[in-house]
Amino acid sequence: MNVSFVTLLWALLSTDVFTISQWGSGASQLVQLLMCHNSEPVDLQAIPCLQTILEHWQGTNQQGDPVEFLAHLMRGLNISGIDMRWEKRIQIGVMTEAVDSSDAFAPMILQFDPVLLQDDSTTLRQLVRDWSSQDGMIRALLHSSPLIYVQVDRHVRSGAGQIQKCDIPVNFHWGIEVPIYTGTNLTVMWKTYKVVAAIAHLGADNSGHCRALLRVQMNAQAKLPHMFLLTDDWVEAIPVWKEPTWFTRNVTCFWLCDMERLLPLALPEAPPMQAPRPPEPTPRVGAADFLKFFVDGTDEHAGT
Repeated sequence: MNVSFVTLLWALLSTDVFTISQWGSGASQLVQLLMCHNSEPVDLQAIPCLQTILEHWQGTNQQGDPVEFLAHLMRGLNISGIDMRWEKRIQIGVMTEAVDSSDAFAPMILQFDPVLLQDDSTTLRQLVRDWSSQDGMIRALLHSSPLIYVQVDRHVRSGAGQIQKCDIPVNFHWGIEVPIYTGTNLTVMWKTYKVVAAIAHLGADNSGHCRALLRVQMNAQAKLPHMFLLTDDWVEAIPVWKEPTWFTRNVTCFWLCDMERLLPLALPEAPPMQAPRPPEPTPRVGAADFLKFFVDGTDEHAGT
């Protein structure tokens, strides 16, 4: 639940079209949370606008699926500014018919092509293209949206017929083209998006541990060059230049931002570190210094 909440807020704050009103009726409470807690840990159940949402979540005491919780969270908060509606269409003669569709909050679910399971890795761009064209049909968003999120379904069927988790790395740099219908037929345009946040789920479905990767303004000149923040529970996020390999093997969710609307947050410059001052030299006392402590006329050999 933590990473779902963090990545949602981070994605909304990473666009140039963000407004507080997009956070629904609980906007003032969420702003208060961000302004007051800074780097301190936060208990989500203590935030009034989230209490009812968490009470109606079936996995409150379990790790649960972070992507399912994202959809539940956005519906509960009535998040606006994100439109995930899509249709799957087929051409029958001169008629175009929609055979499947989605609402505004459900993610695009990307699946691995069985033919590519023997490859060493795949790309998010390829997974989106496979999602768009399957079984001779076309799938695309109905409208352009500044933010979208996608789920990577890592459950595949083995040769023995068993369902198992696939740990093929999913690479996600550069632009990701997303299809959007231009009208009521099968014609689509491809709009370029970029990853602004991602979630990796390590372990089993209802247990394990989730961590997030948050895009920041790239800074190759910083003392710690960075392009992302890597999060974990109960500790401050750390700046990293590249996503860890274990993250690409376990990533299950990506937040994508329209390249034309992307405004990544910049980390504050760390204050220059002062060079430690060398220790003061230990004073050295010579014979002449000792003689200063004697008063004239106290020489033991002096006559009386």
